[in-house]
Amino acid sequence: MNKQTKKLILLGVLGLVALFFVLRPFLTQSEQDRIYQENFKKAQQEAAAGGPATPATPAGQPAAAAKPAGAPNGAAANRSQFQKAEVDIDALIASIQEVTFDYDQERTRINPMTPLVGPMAPMRLAVSQPGAEGQETSQEDVQQILRNLRLTGILWDKRDPMAVINDDIVTRGFEFPDTGVKVHDIEKDRVILNLNNVLVPLEMEER
Repeated sequence: MNKQTKKLILLGVLGLVALFFVLRPFLTQSEQDRIYQENFKKAQQEAAAGGPATPATPAGQPAAAAKPAGAPNGAAANRSQFQKAEVDIDALIASIQEVTFDYDQERTRINPMTPLVGPMAPMRLAVSQPGAEGQETSQEDVQQILRNLRLTGILWDKRDPMAVINDDIVTRGFEFPDTGVKVHDIEKDRVILNLNNVLVPLEMEER
């Protein structure tokens, strides 16, 4: 037997060994697959015989307990939960009070043509004293203020800022004569005016 024949035989043996390892997973069956198939066949046989088919459960896990007879459900379960929490349902219902609400008196009257947000939207101040009521300010009054007052400059200072409105140098608390308009605050880019507890932002005039 020459060397070439030995090489061919050795290559054939190695090929058979490699083929065996490749086909082994397909030809052999794992223990888990075998148990699963046995349980499946057993369940099919019990179902065909008319007996209850008990599903297989993993090892170490108990089967689900059967629901006891007479267990509460629906509304009865809800009542039992209240009883466990010791809640008096009748007292809870009696404590609910109705609140009277008059929409016509509580609603804020606005002009539908006035934007609700943005620099043109007025902001109402809370009344500081109980029972005090300020003069009603309409949206027309606010628009009139924005048309008549022009903000042309701001000298910003954190403690005492100043602004120029209609050629008047104003500070916080300044009141325009015969208008009832006061300077509520001066910011870096706008002035907040106060008209009858309504805050009106006055933006810087564009040049």
